[in-house]
Amino acid sequence: MENFNQRKMVNSNSNGRVLAGVILLGVGVVLFARQLGVEMPYWLFRWEMFLIVLGIFIGAKHSFKRSGWIFPVLIGAFFLLDDLIIDIRLKDFFWPTIILLAGAAMIISPFKRKHWEKKFNNMDSSDLSEDYIDTTSIFGGVKKNILTKNFKGGQVFNVFGGVEIDLTQSDIDGIVVLDITQVFGGTKLILPSHWEVKTEITALIGGVDDKRKNLSALNIAEGKTLILRGTSIFAGIDIKSF
Repeated sequence: MENFNQRKMVNSNSNGRVLAGVILLGVGVVLFARQLGVEMPYWLFRWEMFLIVLGIFIGAKHSFKRSGWIFPVLIGAFFLLDDLIIDIRLKDFFWPTIILLAGAAMIISPFKRKHWEKKFNNMDSSDLSEDYIDTTSIFGGVKKNILTKNFKGGQVFNVFGGVEIDLTQSDIDGIVVLDITQVFGGTKLILPSHWEVKTEITALIGGVDDKRKNLSALNIAEGKTLILRGTSIFAGIDIKSF
């Protein structure tokens, strides 16, 4: 069963990369045609269109399984339509739209939690509450201190907010995945210096900065790897240690 799930994941990732490659080829063809003098709609080369294509590329790369790709597409489409539709000022509806999306995200969050619970179906509910993190921060701040010695990962959803997660008193065994989706926000992770951190974050105007003290290959312990996945748009992820 485990081998079947691994093959399924590999095939899904492969299909995602193929679709992302097709998108890049399409962008290349459009740019090549433009250089040859082919007339193109002016809006194809605006920054809003760049956001839309980037969002679709990010989604395709991960087979549209993560929600982070939606935000650049929506932001780009919103401002592009505002420019194309002269009679309507969509910019006046920007913040109401953001609030509606934030509310929808809060409603969807419990369903995403069920998806993670299926991965840990051999654990009881009390274990899940301690070993798994599910954080949503919208126009606010969240601060968590994790004490479990069997941390299993989880997800962080952050829009126009801030999240601080302290894992210095926690421990992991093997490979653990923390999925972070954030837009116009910031996440601070306080981790033990001997954990290995691998970053698979797709970032736009932002990134991941590991500022842990005494960080070297000699200090990294075997069998303790934290993988950061997700999407960070106009936001940053800071990793520190005491």
